[in-house]
Formats: sequence, structure tokens, C-alpha cells
Amino acid sequence: MSDLSTIGFATIATALGLAAGLCLWSLQRIRFMERHRIVRLRQVRKELQHGP
Repeated sequence: MSDLSTIGFATIATALGLAAGLCLWSLQRIRFMERHRIVRLRQVRKELQHGP
């Protein structure tokens, strides 16, 4: 195998690894934001029922 094809495979592998990492990070971020939104909605509902 030539050096050029080795560099190409390494570049593709790095790009796929970065894409997978970004995807996982995004999923965790979305999950965190959903949890935070639910907590905030409960807090607002409680304030509306009982006052601030």
C-alpha cells in the first residue's frame, strides 16, 4: 500500500471518528436540554398554582 492511500484511510477514519463524537455530544446536549425544560415547566406550573 502506498503512503498516499494510507494517509487517505487515516483521514477518512479521523473524519468518521469526529462525526461520531459530534453526534454523541449532540445527543447528550439535546437530552440535557429536554430534562432542563421539563424541570423548568414543573417549576412554572408550581409557581402558577401557589404563587411565586
